[in-house]
Amino acid sequence: MRWRSLSERDCRGCCVIGAGQSSLAAMNWRRGLLLAGIHLSVAVPMILILEARDAQSLRIRERSTVETEREAVARPPEQVQRMQEQPNLGETVTFSADPCEMTSHPPMPAVVEQAATYPTLILTGWRMDCVASWSLSARMKANVLWASTIKDERALDAARRKVDRAFLGVLVAQWVLVGSFPLVRPRTWWTEPSILITLCIVIAAALALISKVEELAQLPAFIALVIWLLWLGLVLWIPVHKAWRSTLGRQRRLTH
Repeated sequence: MRWRSLSERDCRGCCVIGAGQSSLAAMNWRRGLLLAGIHLSVAVPMILILEARDAQSLRIRERSTVETEREAVARPPEQVQRMQEQPNLGETVTFSADPCEMTSHPPMPAVVEQAATYPTLILTGWRMDCVASWSLSARMKANVLWASTIKDERALDAARRKVDRAFLGVLVAQWVLVGSFPLVRPRTWWTEPSILITLCIVIAAALALISKVEELAQLPAFIALVIWLLWLGLVLWIPVHKAWRSTLGRQRRLTH
């Protein structure tokens, strides 16, 4: 009877541990889905703002092109001929279209969302000028700074919209994984790295929506980048630390 009672207790203990682990895993997945939903609800307005600005820039260029063509048609033939025959006395200037050789300031919504997806940003190259040739943005030719014709600019806008949709998918996948597998479990919930990054991104997005104070969004976005660097450091440190402890444990067992 004594052995039977001990075995029953062991089985009950195993059942309790298994139930606790399954409930913890379910809670982590819910946490990951929650964080992904928060970041998706933040990213969609930022992307809509950027796409609206792209569309406005295209409309302005189209109107300017139409006005230029009208002026060219209205000019007398003699004036057009004189302009064509007039020698170019100015200095020749070379222009490089390489995005990596130019300096540009991305709009604030792009800065906020780039900070939100720092680990996967190198894969997408979303709204970045100088990106790797194998990144999604470069392969879809969406990292061009300037299009020479209206037709090229329409194609550029279409490519950017496609990359925007792919970026949203990568963002959701990233935050489901980051939220479901926390690296550390601090005593206070808000000091966990993914929670801190989410709070910084939400604050930065709120500031980016207000034109008068949108420059202030750079501060929480920068803090999020710093926390991402610490998070990446933890990703590298934890397996190394576990391997070192395992090696020390084997050495101790061998010596004893």
